[in-house]
Amino acid sequence: MGGTFRIGEFDGDSKIHIGEGTELSSFIMNGGTIFYDGPDDPAVAGSRSSAGVNENDWEVGEHGKGRFEMHDDAVFRAGDDLKNF
Repeated sequence: MGGTFRIGEFDGDSKIHIGEGTELSSFIMNGGTIFYDGPDDPAVAGSRSSAGVNENDWEVGEHGKGRFEMHDDAVFRAGDDLKNF
């Protein structure tokens, strides 16, 4: 699967939680590109000090069981942190 998926690119968007309970929650990418929290926004792109548009983290397993997998030619670009607990 290909294509581009933009998440959290607008001011005020909420952060992502993968794993919010006792059952395993999975997000599996088999190709394509995700831009999370505006890393392609001209005000953020290439910055080493910006925390993204919303300063949101992509959180895996903070509040439960979570799994984030990337396969094949999948690309993940974030304006802030990817956290795996």
